[in-house]
Amino acid sequence: MSSIAEHCLPSLLRTLFDWYRRQSGTEDESYEYRPRSSTKSKGDELHRDKDFLLERRDLAIDFIFCLVSVEVLKQIPLHPVPDVLVHEVLHLAFKHFKHKE
Repeated sequence: MSSIAEHCLPSLLRTLFDWYRRQSGTEDESYEYRPRSSTKSKGDELHRDKDFLLERRDLAIDFIFCLVSVEVLKQIPLHPVPDVLVHEVLHLAFKHFKHKE
């Protein structure tokens, strides 16, 4: 990935962001991360299993995204990218955290 990023970093970043949005179902720009609610009150084992699998899928998507991002973002000091892509990286990096005042 790192060697590909040397030649087409902006395109690779856009593709990575598009893949992440498609996989995580966040096509809408106004998406805000919301942790899954607890299913203890429902008592439905099938529903709990489905939530468990969906949570594992979300974690796997985030993990793959992070691994690829680490490899690709090493090239930013060498190959400048538009500020829009840098802001997108920051937005995705901190979307799971809530600001406390």
